[in-house]
Amino acid sequence: MDLLDQVKSYIADAKLKAADGLTMAEVGQIVYGFILLAVQAARALGNTGPEKKAIVLGWITELYDAISPFIPFPWYLAFFKPILRSLFLQLVSGAIEAAYDWLTKQPS
Repeated sequence: MDLLDQVKSYIADAKLKAADGLTMAEVGQIVYGFILLAVQAARALGNTGPEKKAIVLGWITELYDAISPFIPFPWYLAFFKPILRSLFLQLVSGAIEAAYDWLTKQPS
């Protein structure tokens, strides 16, 4: 299975896992693992920095949209879900940079 297939499979598996309900710790584990996989997949495509980041952010947006209905937000945050999505993507943007830096420093 190539990395792009793994990205699609990860999203599908996360959605299945999320359907049973998630804790915030599980959300963090899913997102962290996905960031590492998505950065590796984008690097394998051979795109430049901004293109790679845009591809990874697109995949992460897809992941977030798949699992967000199952994230245990307190009821009083329900009205802020669009704002929380935007905040999440901004935070993940920095995590993508960190993951890319970490992965480029690892021996091949």
